[in-house]
Amino acid sequence: MNEHDFERRPGGGQRIAALDALRGVAIIAVFCHHAAPPTTPGGIRQVTLGTLHLGWAGVDLFFVLSGFLITGILLDSRERPDYFRRFYTRRFRRIFPLYYLALGIIIVVLPLLDGQVLRESFYVARSQAWYWTYASNIKVALRMRWGAAYADHFWTLAVEEQFYFVWPFVVLVTTPRTLLRVCGWIAALALIGRCTLVLDGWSPLSVTVFTLTRADSLALGAVPACLLRLPDGERIVRALIPRAALLGGGVAAVIAAADVAGLVGPWWAGGGGWWASVGYSALGLLFAAITAACVLRPAPRHPGAAFRFLRLTGTYSYGLYVIHAPVLYVLRDLGWRPTDYAGQLTYALAAGALSYAVAAASWRWLESRILGQQARAAQPNANLAAVTTP
Repeated sequence: MNEHDFERRPGGGQRIAALDALRGVAIIAVFCHHAAPPTTPGGIRQVTLGTLHLGWAGVDLFFVLSGFLITGILLDSRERPDYFRRFYTRRFRRIFPLYYLALGIIIVVLPLLDGQVLRESFYVARSQAWYWTYASNIKVALRMRWGAAYADHFWTLAVEEQFYFVWPFVVLVTTPRTLLRVCGWIAALALIGRCTLVLDGWSPLSVTVFTLTRADSLALGAVPACLLRLPDGERIVRALIPRAALLGGGVAAVIAAADVAGLVGPWWAGGGGWWASVGYSALGLLFAAITAACVLRPAPRHPGAAFRFLRLTGTYSYGLYVIHAPVLYVLRDLGWRPTDYAGQLTYALAAGALSYAVAAASWRWLESRILGQQARAAQPNANLAAVTTP
């Protein structure tokens, strides 16, 4: 998650604008998943809503981006005497303030709205120790169900915090070549572990949110970061990109089609054994290939408006991730529950606009200032810095 330092091409050079845009794609996908109404069987509506709900895969893209960027930062700073202090201090400044502020608002401020908002806030408050300690994913895994709509999405932040509590030590004591083997073992063991647990009857939800069974996405993201720091690494990465994209994309596309068609259950609704076994590995391979391709692709000289918007959205992606679910569900619990298509679209657009405005304000007045940066870093043509992934 915490590519809080300079996100630049391996070996120095300009910032990788395409990775900012990828973050924008990821957060928009996640928002569509949470904003879409329940899928109804039959017809084009099932296909449309089922496709929108596949936006949860944006989380896996975030994991891969995070593994790539942070592993690269750690590899490049291994010789620094302040290696650990610099990493953990900057990570704390990047991640904790907004997260704890949002959590405090959910627990202390939202209950003042009373009604269903009070009840939903209480579900977070009664389990708040899990959230303050970045362990909410373990709570969900043990209970095998969601339990707090305003804060359930924090499970991804918990996974990353737990992973990055250990990862800097692993990077420090290994060479890039050895780290490649470590990443391979993590990816293989996570896949084997998921398949074993799913076949043994474990809840796909529990398998999905548990750190040891999701670490492969972070490790697969780290693979191109390691390879690009080897003498012949760029050639190897270029050769691997189409193979990883074909294998990962092919398997993921088959499972996604079956998901949209209703042949396999989605993991977030209590099903999803195919996603929770081989699907996450497929997405990890696909997104690692896309990430590497973006790194090796020349920066666009004249980016279009869509690219600039995605890049700016990527800048705000951490704030958007933290904020969007409470905004969506508070509006719902205040009584905005449209049933017609136009009303549902208006609800989603309004919640998205409000989330975007709050995230932009958070970046300008909180996040960038804590990081000691100028607010102009959020401008689409600036040399963006300190952007995180959820």
